[in-house]
Amino acid sequence: MCSGFIAGYKATNNIKYKETAERNIQFVLKVFRNQSADAALFHTYKNDITKYPAMLEDYASLITALIDLYEISGDIFYIEEAISLNHFVIDNFSDENDIQFYFTQKNQTDIPLRNKELYDHATPSGNALMLSNLIKISIITGDKALQERADKMFLSVKEDIIKYPSSFGMWLIGALQYTYPILETAICGVDALDLLEEVNRIYYPNRIIMIDTDGSKINYPLLNNKFIDDTSRIFNCRNYNCQIPVISIKEYIQQLKSF
Repeated sequence: MCSGFIAGYKATNNIKYKETAERNIQFVLKVFRNQSADAALFHTYKNDITKYPAMLEDYASLITALIDLYEISGDIFYIEEAISLNHFVIDNFSDENDIQFYFTQKNQTDIPLRNKELYDHATPSGNALMLSNLIKISIITGDKALQERADKMFLSVKEDIIKYPSSFGMWLIGALQYTYPILETAICGVDALDLLEEVNRIYYPNRIIMIDTDGSKINYPLLNNKFIDDTSRIFNCRNYNCQIPVISIKEYIQQLKSF
C-alpha cells in the first residue's frame, strides 16, 4: 500500500500521498518491531498488541516500500532499514542451498513443515519480491553476492516462468531487470532534493535513484566521489559507469534517450 501511495505521489505530485506513505512506514517500524530480536518483526497488530512472527512476504514488501520511500524522500535512514531487514531475511529465511527463501523463519517452532511460496497468489510471491530487492540492494551497497543470489533464484524458476507465466507475474517484473538493466541515477549537490522532485516526475522503469546533499554518502558506491562542489549534478550510470553529469532536467531527459 505504501509503494502504491509512493507511485501515486510520483505521478501526481500530491504531497498527501507522500505524507501518508511516510506516516505508515514509521508506524510499521515502530509498532511491529520485535524488541527482543534485531530487525525481527511481528505479523499482526490489534488493540495495541502485536503477535506472531512476520513471514517472508511481510519482510519483502516492507523492504520494497523502504527503498521506494527513500527515492522520494532522500532520507538514508530508509535505505539503512531496508539493508538491515534484507540481512535478517538472508540469515533467517534462507534454504540449505542459499537459493529460494522459506515462507517462515528458522526459529519459528509452531509449524510442522517449512514451505516455500514461489507462485503469486492474492499477493505477490515473497521470493519474487526478494529477487528485485536483492538486485537493487546489490547496486546500492556494491555487494555482488546479493546479485549472485538473485541470479540463482531466477534461474531456478526460469523454466516454470516460461511454462506458467500467469502464475509468475512478479517474477516476470524481476526478469525485466535482466532484459533492460537498471538505470542508476545519482543526484549530488546542495540542491539534490529539488532535482529529485523533478526526476521523480519522469517515469522510467527499472531505475534506482540515490541522493547526496552534502558529500557524506561515501559508503555507497553509486554516490562515491560524485559530490564535487556547490553545483548540483545528475549522473546516469549502468554498473557504476556514468555518462557526463548534467545539471538540468532537460539534459537528464535527453540522456535517458541513450539508455
